[in-house]
Amino acid sequence: MLKTAIIGSALAAAAWAMSLSANAMADPPRQINVPPGELATALESLSRQEVVEFVYQPEQLKSFHTRGVKGSYSPEAAIRLLLKGTPLELHTDPSGAMVIAPPVPHSRVSASTHPAAEQKEEHQSVWDRFRVAELDQGSPANPPALSNQDVSEVIVTARHEKESSLTIPQAITAFSQKTLESLNIQSFADYATKIPNLSFSYGTGQLGYGDSRTVAIRGISGVGTTGVYIDDTPIPESVDPKVVDIQRIEVLKGPQGTLYGEGSLGGNVRLITNPPSFAGEEFHVTAQAGGTKGGGSADYGVNGVGNIVLMDNRIAMRVIGFESHDAGYVTRTFPANGASGASADVTSVGNQGAIESYGGSFSLLFELSDSLEATARILAQHTEDRGLPVSYAPFPRFVPVSYTLDRQANIQEYAHDGWYLPSLEVVYTIPGLTLTSSTSYFSRREEELEDGTEGTTRILSFYGVPTALAANGYAWPVFTRNNQFNEEVRAAVGGDSWISGVVGARYADTSSEFGYPPFLVPGLAATGLYPTELGWSSHYPFASRDKSIFGEAYVRYAGFELTLGLRKYWLSETSGSVADGLLDGGPQTTLGLESSATGTNPKAALSYKLTSEGLVYASASKGFRAGKPNAALPTVCDPGLAQIGVSRDSLLAVQPDTVWNYEVGAKDRIGRLSLTAAAFQMNWNNIQQTITVPICEVALAANAGAARVRGMELEAVGQLTTELDIRMGLGYEDAKITAQGISGQAVGSRIYQVPQFTAVAAATYTRPVAADFEGFLGLDYSYTGNSLSGTTSYLGNAPVRPAYDIINGRIGVRHDKLEVAVYGKNLFNARPNLGDINPLSYPRFDANENIIPRAALLQPLTVGLQMKYEF
Repeated sequence: MLKTAIIGSALAAAAWAMSLSANAMADPPRQINVPPGELATALESLSRQEVVEFVYQPEQLKSFHTRGVKGSYSPEAAIRLLLKGTPLELHTDPSGAMVIAPPVPHSRVSASTHPAAEQKEEHQSVWDRFRVAELDQGSPANPPALSNQDVSEVIVTARHEKESSLTIPQAITAFSQKTLESLNIQSFADYATKIPNLSFSYGTGQLGYGDSRTVAIRGISGVGTTGVYIDDTPIPESVDPKVVDIQRIEVLKGPQGTLYGEGSLGGNVRLITNPPSFAGEEFHVTAQAGGTKGGGSADYGVNGVGNIVLMDNRIAMRVIGFESHDAGYVTRTFPANGASGASADVTSVGNQGAIESYGGSFSLLFELSDSLEATARILAQHTEDRGLPVSYAPFPRFVPVSYTLDRQANIQEYAHDGWYLPSLEVVYTIPGLTLTSSTSYFSRREEELEDGTEGTTRILSFYGVPTALAANGYAWPVFTRNNQFNEEVRAAVGGDSWISGVVGARYADTSSEFGYPPFLVPGLAATGLYPTELGWSSHYPFASRDKSIFGEAYVRYAGFELTLGLRKYWLSETSGSVADGLLDGGPQTTLGLESSATGTNPKAALSYKLTSEGLVYASASKGFRAGKPNAALPTVCDPGLAQIGVSRDSLLAVQPDTVWNYEVGAKDRIGRLSLTAAAFQMNWNNIQQTITVPICEVALAANAGAARVRGMELEAVGQLTTELDIRMGLGYEDAKITAQGISGQAVGSRIYQVPQFTAVAAATYTRPVAADFEGFLGLDYSYTGNSLSGTTSYLGNAPVRPAYDIINGRIGVRHDKLEVAVYGKNLFNARPNLGDINPLSYPRFDANENIIPRAALLQPLTVGLQMKYEF
C-alpha cells in the first residue's frame, strides 16, 4: 500500500511522498499505464498502481514533464522511464530505500557509506544526500529565481559519470543550457572569451585562415595542445560548431591525458549535445535578424529543434536544422581595368568576409531493453566565407586600422569548410555498472583561396621573372582533408560504495592531407628560368594511429577522496611530401616517413570535503602530444645544423612533448552562489616548435626547449538574489621559457600567444513586468590581455598583440512560450587583432621592407532582434 509521510519544514518544508516497498523492485513485469503529463502527477499515478516504496521531494519535480509509461514493465523500469529526459535519477540508499533525486556525485556521498561507518549513519545519509544534491529547483530556504533554474552548478561528465562540477577535484568552467541562452552564445568566440585562462589565436595552426585557429588553456599554446570534443568525439581545434541545442559546455583545465589521451596538454573543451528524449514532443524555433556596423548585407539566422517520440518509451527522434548569415564588413579595392598598378581608377567590392553557415543533425534513441539503449546520430555543418574576415594590421600598432584592403588585382578570396559526424553510442546499465561503446567517424573537407599577388610578385622578381606577368594577379588555392575513425569502450563502476571508477580502451585512426593544386605562372617557361610554367605544386599526406588503455579509481573514506589514474598509449605516424615547381626548387618526393612512441600517463588527486557543499584538493597530472616524422634535410643545411649544434638524425622525428600540472584548489557553495579557486604550475618539456635552420633557411618541426606556467583562477557563478544571476572570473598566467633549446626563444621570455590576464563579468536581471510577463536584461564583459605573436617578426622580435575587451548586451521579455529580445554584440566596436595570418602564398612588404601582416577580425558592433517560440 502507498504510504505518504510529510517531512517537516526543518528538513526543507516539503512533502515527501512514499509508496510501495523496495523489495518489490525485483518483481516481474506487469501491465502499467501512466499517462503523460507532470512528473509529480505521473509518479503519484504509478504509486497507486504498484506496491513498492520510493521517496521523492515534490519541490524538485515541479518543472519536469514525462511522456508516461504504457506496457509491461517492472516497477523499477517504469520509474526509470518516467525519469527519462530529466536530470533526476533513481538511487538506492544503504538502508534499502529507493530515492528519486538529482545525481548524487560520489565525492558528495556521506562517509557513512564506507563499510566501517555504514551502520552508524545509514538513515541520515539519505536526507543528507538529498539536501546536498539539490541542483536546479530551489528550496524554501533558497527560493528559486523566476526561471526556476539554478546556474550555480552544472552536472558534468568530465569523469564519464554524471557529477556536479563542484565535487570534482580539478578546475572546470561549465556553461549550462540556460547560461548559453542568457548570454546569447552562438559560436566559439562567444564562449571562448568568457573563460578565465583560455585564449585563442588565428595563424598559429595550418597556413591561411580557415584551419589556422588554435586554442591555449593555462598557457599551453600551439597546434594540438587543447582537446576539443563533440560529446565523445575529438575534432580539430579550428572547427566552430554552431551552439544550437547544446546541453552544456565543459572546459576542463589542466592536462587530461589519463581519460582523454593525446592532445590535451592544456585541457579540454567539450560540447555536450541534447539527446533524444522519451519525455514528450518538443518543438522550438529561434529566429533573428539585424545588422553589423559597416556590413554589406543583413545579419539573419534561424534554427529549429524537434523531439518526437516514435514509439512510447522505445524509440525517440531528435531533429535539428539551422542556417545563419553574418554580414561582411571588409571592402577590397583594385585597379578598375584589372591590371596590377596600371590605372588610377579603383573598383571596390564590399561585403567581404560574409559568412554563411547551415547544417543540422538527426538522431534516434532506441530503448532496446530496460538496461540497454542505443543512440545513432549524424551531425553536419557547412560554412562559406565570401572573402576572408581579415585586414591589414601594420606595425608598430599591430591592430587593424582599416576594414578596406587595397589590392593590386581583382581576386575574390574565399574559404569553404564542410564536415559531417556520424556516431553510435550503446549504453548498458545495471545497478552499479555502466558499459559504454562510443563509435564515430569525423570527416572534414576545406578549400581556401588567397590573393597572393603582392608577395608572389616580389618573390618572382628575385628569380628574375618579369613583374609584368602579374598583370592579372596570382591566386593561391589550397585544400585540406581530414578523416578520423574513433572507437572507445569503457566501464564505469558507480554506486554509493567506498570505491568507484572507470576503465576503458580507445582506438583512433586518422588520415589527413594538405596541398596546393598546380600554381601556374603564365609565361614562365618562355623566360628560360624553368622548363614549364609550374610555379608551385605540393601534397602532404599524414596518417596516425592511437591505441590506448586507461583507468581512474576513486577511493573515499571519512570525507577524503583519493583519485588514481593511468593511461598506457601506443602512437604511430606516417607522413610524406610531393612537391614541384620553380618556387619549390624543382621536383621533390619523400614518402613513407614513420615515427612511433609509447608511454604512460599518470594522475593523482586527493580531496577533502570541508562541508557538504565544499572541498579542498591537491592534484598532479600529466598530458602529452603526439610527435611526427620529418623528411631528411638536404646536405646544404649541414653548416646550419653545425651552427646550432644539432645532428641530422635528431631531426628525423619529433617526439611527444609532455606537460606536468601541479594544482591546489577549493570549491564551495554559499546559498546559490558557487565559488571556485585554483593555483597551479605547469611544467612543459620537450616543446614541439617550428624552427628555421640557419644558412639553408629550411623550416621544420623539432623538440625545442622547455617552459613553465604559474597561475591562478577565480570564479563566482550563481544568484546574488532570486532576480540577479552573475558570472565572474579572473585568470592569471605567468608563462615563461625555461630552456631555450634550438628554438631561439630566450630563457625568461613569454610563451607566444598567451595573455597574462583574462577576466569576465556577466549579469542577468530578471523580474515580472506585468501579469504573466517576465522581463530580463543581461550584460557581459570580457578582457583578454596582450600577448606575443610567434607568427610574424618585427625588427627581429615577436610583436605584441594589444589587449582588448568586449561588451555584449541583451534585453527582452518572456510570456508563456514566447521570448522576444534585442541583442547587441561588441557594443563598443572593439577592433582586436585575433592573430596574424601565416599566408598561403608570400607576405606583403611595405616600402621599408617590413612585413605588412593580415590579422583575423572580430565582427564589429552588431544589433538585432531575436525571437524564440516553443510549440
